[in-house]
Amino acid sequence: MNIRVKNLVSEISIGDLQKLFAKYGTVSSVSLISDQAEAFGTRHIALIQMPVDEEAMAAIKALNGTKVKNFAITLTEDTVKK
Repeated sequence: MNIRVKNLVSEISIGDLQKLFAKYGTVSSVSLISDQAEAFGTRHIALIQMPVDEEAMAAIKALNGTKVKNFAITLTEDTVKK
């Protein structure tokens, strides 16, 4: 399953996200995309791939709305296939 993570600050790293999501299961890849159109400065969007859907859903349920580096993140299932 692919997970989209929004509202990440620019100081976040792929390693930070790998560690955060690995608590819930296997993470096969992490990608960061910069969004400079934000009114409050640059934010990142992350795309997290977790091969086991149950683990991905557990991560979404546990992490959605939590604060990472003082910003509440939003997680959704990313339905766009690569």
